[in-house]
Amino acid sequence: MRILLGTILCMLLLAGCKSESDNNSLSSAAIYIGYDVTEANAQAPMFNHEKTLEAIDEIANISGQPSTGVYIKVFLINDLFLTDEFEFELGQGGTFENPLLRKKVSDKFLTKLESTVSSIDTISTGKKQTRLYLPVCKQLNDLAAKDADRKVMILFSDLLENSRSTSFYNKKLDVEQVHSQLAGECGLDTSVSGVSVQVVSTISAKNDAYVENAAIVWRSYFEKHGIEFKQTSNL
Repeated sequence: MRILLGTILCMLLLAGCKSESDNNSLSSAAIYIGYDVTEANAQAPMFNHEKTLEAIDEIANISGQPSTGVYIKVFLINDLFLTDEFEFELGQGGTFENPLLRKKVSDKFLTKLESTVSSIDTISTGKKQTRLYLPVCKQLNDLAAKDADRKVMILFSDLLENSRSTSFYNKKLDVEQVHSQLAGECGLDTSVSGVSVQVVSTISAKNDAYVENAAIVWRSYFEKHGIEFKQTSNL
């Protein structure tokens, strides 16, 4: 009788039944996307909107696992300060949620996200001087505090910090000294351990040595705090 009632209930809800193990497999992701829109970066061909959205879907598996909950923040680095933030949230699906309704909610979420990501090119550029680490550090601490199974930051930048405290436009960088300077700007919380950072940088003949040196500094500093660091020229 209980089995029969359970079957009828599932049919009425039009959502199908999920076992306890299926329910436990529901996951959540927090994804932060940072765009360095200072003058040097905004003209570089690194803003691939379609691949950015594909990367988000690959991380959160929104299309393959519609019940996945995901929080996304898009933040812009312009001039010397963090200027704009855009937040999007898709709540985790319920065990008996109607899959058709869930798909409509997911599609609406992705459409809104795509509209914002595709508008990045229209944002005005900033000054050549770039204070990257401070806003990135603050966003990493914020990301680490999120209650999510996966925490990923995708950062579109050449990584060339050029502020009053330190400049990466030097082919000979004292790594430990730079680490100390960065820590003085903003301290990373211990909770950042386990966060993944993927950096997308456009490398040219003019900046390749600087970008490679900067990546060494950032990688060693982040890995020291338990952050997984990856750098690529495209997504």
